[in-house]
Amino acid sequence: PNNFPGNLEICGDGQDNDCDGSSDPNTCMGLGTYVSQLDGDDISGDGTQQNPVATIAKGMANAVMIGNSQPVFVAEGDYNEKVNLIEDIDLLGGYHCAPNDCTWDNDPQTYLSQISATDNEGVRAGDGITRITMVTGFTIAGRTGFNPGNGNTVAGMTVAQGTPSLVNNVFVGGNIMGCNQCSTHGLLILGTQNDPAGVLVDGNRIIAGNSPATSAAVTLRTFQNPAIAEITNNWIKGGSGQYTRAVSAFASAPGTQIRNNEIFAGNQTGNNNGSTFAIIISGEVIVDGNRINHDPNEVGSCPSPNANAWCGGLESQGATAIITNNLIFGVPGVRSTGIWIAEGEVPFGDLEINGNTIEGGGTGGQISAGLVCRTSQGINAKIGDVRNNIIRGGNGQNSWGFYEDNQTVPKNCEPNNYNNNAIYDVDNAHRHWTAMGTAVTYATAADVNSMAAYASGNISTDCSLDNTGHIPGNSACVDAGVMTEAPATDIDGDVRPQGAGIDIGCDEAQ
Repeated sequence: PNNFPGNLEICGDGQDNDCDGSSDPNTCMGLGTYVSQLDGDDISGDGTQQNPVATIAKGMANAVMIGNSQPVFVAEGDYNEKVNLIEDIDLLGGYHCAPNDCTWDNDPQTYLSQISATDNEGVRAGDGITRITMVTGFTIAGRTGFNPGNGNTVAGMTVAQGTPSLVNNVFVGGNIMGCNQCSTHGLLILGTQNDPAGVLVDGNRIIAGNSPATSAAVTLRTFQNPAIAEITNNWIKGGSGQYTRAVSAFASAPGTQIRNNEIFAGNQTGNNNGSTFAIIISGEVIVDGNRINHDPNEVGSCPSPNANAWCGGLESQGATAIITNNLIFGVPGVRSTGIWIAEGEVPFGDLEINGNTIEGGGTGGQISAGLVCRTSQGINAKIGDVRNNIIRGGNGQNSWGFYEDNQTVPKNCEPNNYNNNAIYDVDNAHRHWTAMGTAVTYATAADVNSMAAYASGNISTDCSLDNTGHIPGNSACVDAGVMTEAPATDIDGDVRPQGAGIDIGCDEAQ
């Protein structure tokens, strides 16, 4: 299957890959790009399958000498070396080559090719790297078990304004200790990107490390030069720290997409300090089709956050975002929510929260809510539109559908439109905080419709969800939504609507 007319000739494999009658032609210069830590040698090795080199750096050097976009094939082993990506030279991990057993079979789960960082930035993709350069089949680990110094950052891989394709890898953030205002990241993406398509992050397993301060599995920075990434089909989990996020998209530029991932919040540590969420967003971003905190066995907890802090699924700090088709849960904690809407260093953006299934979480906590907002902007600050969502309060001792948190007088926040949501499994449907600093409770969805000028069409009927977030064909939420700004597909990619109208929640019943 690797030999056909027009194929790239792979130097060092002894095969006629392009079917031109010659294997490993003179252009290969007798070199190859095969790397084995266990069976290779940078001095005597020429990089062929029979005589591999020992380091990725040497394999990449051979690829540069040969030219013609030669990929580098890396066998199992722990490669404790600095790796700087080179444009149009792919790194392919997960091959097998051990002493007396060197078949070059490929199975990344069996043959672990690990790159262990030797400095704080880890593997580096600079601003000359584009999507034609792929890294696949590796475990990429940050430095671990040390004090990086106050204010410093540690990462398994740093993308510094480049846009590589990162596909089917495992990224692991390093565990750091003894520092203040320090952070650890599995994958750190720094803007501004050299291509508006952004970094491709697809099909990876990304795990944050632990930190006494800040921890994230995937981070987009910086606020002044926001980053762009297409983050799809990954399994992502937060670590332990004072402030921990699985995906930290606090500095995301237009074009950033977070789609079809499984994402889990980590563990908040410390006493009356910090918080945890699966995702934090700011800037501009699309968040679609993700399963967030859906497996209780993978979700962290938030036992002792800041006095007024919330923990949970998705945190928006002034983001302008389309949030659709997600299955979102909060976390076990004192104050838990599915979606927390606030401002960071910028005012509210415009949120379109449409067609999600949201549950407040909060097992054992004092209070939980499907959605929470708090503002410092002014009277009736608008957060955006909330339509067609299943909103459940969660398992706190006091549960709400939408909870407007206490704010300094005269400030409060509310949706522009709050339509056709199914609000149930709550103690109360809605808490409104007036500009005069008093709380008003709307007990049911019907009360919300009659008392809030921005609300209509909300129901309190149970949608008959199964444990995967899907609804049956006879659910009360079938055809009960509104088409305004509704997503064209559901969490499974099925076309909406299937019937006379759009369904409420992340699933369009079949």
